[in-house]
Amino acid sequence: MRFLIHCKVLILLGILFPFLSCHFDSKLKLLVHSDVEWNYLIYMAADNNLERFGIENIRQMQKAGSSENVNVLVLFDRSPGYEKQEGNWSGTKLLYITKNPKSLNSDVVYDYQELDMTDSHNLYE
Repeated sequence: MRFLIHCKVLILLGILFPFLSCHFDSKLKLLVHSDVEWNYLIYMAADNNLERFGIENIRQMQKAGSSENVNVLVLFDRSPGYEKQEGNWSGTKLLYITKNPKSLNSDVVYDYQELDMTDSHNLYE
């Protein structure tokens, strides 16, 4: 059942997010390949009891990472108290997914502090 939910979410993300853009800082501009065939932008509101699955999903993406033809970016929102992994930080961070980093935190390129992930303006930005 959980697998089907993950599949539905990934299909939805694959349909919606190639059409959206994110605010990039200079560090990200150095990492992101500008002439790629695909940009995958994942909007992950995980500041709830499903946070551990968000971390697990990011780790799965890190097995492949970004490449010369594909950029994988995740806007990831967490909340303290649900999952102690990866430093138990809270807030919203932008990750540029690389292949097999030392930790999830190694891929953080921008810290937005706390964003209201239910606000459509944040999704638009």
